[in-house]
Amino acid sequence: MDKLIAVDPGLDTGIAVFEGSVLVLTSTVREGKDLIDLLAHHHGARVVGEKPPQQNAHQPEVTAAVVEIVNLECQMREMPVSWILPAQWKGTPQARLQEGEAEKCATQHELDAVGMGRFKLAMDARMEHSS
Repeated sequence: MDKLIAVDPGLDTGIAVFEGSVLVLTSTVREGKDLIDLLAHHHGARVVGEKPPQQNAHQPEVTAAVVEIVNLECQMREMPVSWILPAQWKGTPQARLQEGEAEKCATQHELDAVGMGRFKLAMDARMEHSS
């Protein structure tokens, strides 16, 4: 089954994992090793991450480290990864959570990861229908 991992990078990195269009996991990781383990466990998934805006990045060093971990691990595992700016997905109808999903999230970062994942799934579906 097609898997998508959405990553909201930062000191507390929000994670959402989808199988098809079903949200199966939300999590917050604080350690690079935990992020590496999660990517290894879901080998073969597609990954989407939030690229923080340059001028307003929170904890830019930590966020940059998370982005680097994701890029390196995905490259090593041949997992496709794409990065989108918050302005591209936040507040869009495609990023709207489905019923019951907010209750599965313990942090704002997890909520953001779910919304970003929903947006990516909607954009991918739109691309499939237009081709």
